[in-house]
Amino acid sequence: MRIINNQRGFTLISLMVGTVLSMLTIIAMLALYKNLVQVAVVATQDANHDGGLASALLTAQLELQSAGFGMEETATDNIRLPNNAESTYILWRYKNLDSSQTSCNGLLAREHPEKTEQKNRTLTLLHQPNCSSYPSATDSTLAGWATITNLAILAPETSVLFSRTDPLKCSNFSVGNDFKHPLITITAMSSSALANSVEDGLKIRYTVCLSNIRS
Repeated sequence: MRIINNQRGFTLISLMVGTVLSMLTIIAMLALYKNLVQVAVVATQDANHDGGLASALLTAQLELQSAGFGMEETATDNIRLPNNAESTYILWRYKNLDSSQTSCNGLLAREHPEKTEQKNRTLTLLHQPNCSSYPSATDSTLAGWATITNLAILAPETSVLFSRTDPLKCSNFSVGNDFKHPLITITAMSSSALANSVEDGLKIRYTVCLSNIRS
């Protein structure tokens, strides 16, 4: 009696089809992994940018509180912006606690001096001792001021602008608002604003009431 064996091995065609399907699956998984890594990198960069920007603007607000300290409170020249229009810098004067010496501080948005190849930007805190009067506020003279610190490393094309509003009844921390003081607005670009440059509503705005200066 003859026994018929119906078992067969893999054919060349089935092996090739299996190989192609395996390669397509591997390519799809690699593409998905690459996309996930890119999303994670972008999210990390955005988080670093927004975190650094928030920290820098908080420090800027605290530093601006010294504007006009110890000076005649009605003196409007204790704060300076070019023509009170939006500017990449702001300067202010104050008296030191331990002496009658007048000093100047400033905030300047500029290209990061140590990140020129990457074109990163920074918000720099400046200082000028013995500042009885403002020097001419040009790029060359501001570059001569002592740099206290670069407050943050910001993404390229990040703009930080300062503007001044006519004296209003304002206060900081919602305490006492019976007098009119200059109001400074700091406008900056978050990561969302950089990704959607036409969306002005995505920009960050901080307001600082200069309570040492009365109108």
